[in-house]
Amino acid sequence: MKIGLREVGGQTLRVGIRPGDKSQAPLLLFNGIGANIELVEPLLDILDGPEAIIFDVPGVGGSPPPRVPYRPWQLVRLSARLLDQLGPRSR
Repeated sequence: MKIGLREVGGQTLRVGIRPGDKSQAPLLLFNGIGANIELVEPLLDILDGPEAIIFDVPGVGGSPPPRVPYRPWQLVRLSARLLDQLGPRSR
């Protein structure tokens, strides 16, 4: 899995991308509750199939906290912006 930081909608996110079958829709995972992306790797290892995109939600793992607390709709918007940034392969 390739892990790096991305600036998305004014928020820095730590994002991991595991290559997979591009003929399938990618699997999008939100990482949270005090974990980090690396803890999900064993699960992804047994899930053979689509590309997997995982990110630490703001304030968790390697993603810095947001400037103000966020609501679920804001997390959805942030996720959509990330997918837009990643391009057609994520659709």
